[in-house]
Parts: sequence; structure tokens; C-alpha cells
Amino acid sequence: MSENYAGLPSLQLQLNAMEVLGFKDPAEGDWSRLHALQYRELHKTIKARVCAHVIAAAMVVLIFPPTASTPLIAAWICSLAFAVANVVRIEAEMADLDHRRMSKREFERHAIAILAMASCWAIALFAFIPGSDTAAHFALWTVVAMLVAGSALTTSKSPITGVIWSCICGGAAVISFCFAGEWAFAAAAVIFATAMVNGTLESAASS
Repeated sequence: MSENYAGLPSLQLQLNAMEVLGFKDPAEGDWSRLHALQYRELHKTIKARVCAHVIAAAMVVLIFPPTASTPLIAAWICSLAFAVANVVRIEAEMADLDHRRMSKREFERHAIAILAMASCWAIALFAFIPGSDTAAHFALWTVVAMLVAGSALTTSKSPITGVIWSCICGGAAVISFCFAGEWAFAAAAVIFATAMVNGTLESAASS
């Protein structure tokens, strides 16, 4: 990873997966500098990501009213809105990372916020499926998979974000398809999530 910016010298690093994700200090360089480099532009993509969630939530509303109760959908939308707003707030606070180092507390708060947001979509894969038909199940997974791919693309320099999305939503999809007896789609979800995690790590390590 090599990059120059205000006050932080370039980092010439060979990082393993744990170091790239932020779970381990790099053997070379400085943890706070490494993650300042990763997170410094994250806030610039938040508008696109918020729009993606709005569109995806609207698609859920269109897909599930015949089978899911209105209170359930309303509660889910409120939870998702809160989770998204929390991520927006945290990323706005990190907008000045061009000029300072990143703390591990900030890293943890952001990871937890992403986990909560991804969990909202994982819950949808369980809460809305009972009583629905197979087409609705596949449609919801398509929506979620698009969000996972979009997250990996727009947050490639923050690899833990893409990994959390892929693991949480991919795992939920696998379980929901297994419960439905859709073994081929469960296997496809495993392959998709694995590919997204590998792609995210490779992209971050080479950036």
C-alpha cells in the first residue's frame, strides 16, 4: 500500500489478511496511518450508498406486501434507517482523516455500525421469507447481493466493510436457502460470498 497525503508519509507494506482488515498491527509501518489511508475518503461515497439502501428498501416494499405484515415491514424500515443514519454520522466524523491518524476506537465503532446495517438485511432474509413464494425469496437475495457487491466496490479501501457485508448477508442467504431446501442457491450464495471476500482482500492489499 503506497500513498502520500497531508502529514502522513507513504507506506510500503506487504500485508496479510489480518493486517489489511485491521485485526493485527502491521509488521512494518503504523496501524493508525494505515487505516487513515483506508478510511480517509470513505465519506465521499456515502450518498451513493444511502441511495442504494433507499432503492433496495423500496424494492422490498414492492416485493413483500402480499405476504409480510405492514407492522413488520415498518419496523424493519425504521431499523434500517437508524442503522444507515448511524453509519453516515460515524463516517462524517472521519472526514478529516487526511490530517490526522485514526484511532482503534473509531475503527471499532465503524465496524460495529456496518455490522448493524448488514444485519438489517440479513434479518430481512429470515423475517420476510416465511409464507412467501420462491420467486420473492430469490428476488430479495438478488437485492441483497447487489448491496453486497456495491459495498465492496464503493468501500474497497475499507476492506472490513466489504468482508462484514459478505459474511453476514452471505451467511444469512445460505441459511435461508437451506431452510427452504434450495441447495443449489445455497451453494451459489457460498461461492458468491467467498468470491466477494477474496476480491475485497486482494483489492485492499494491492491499493
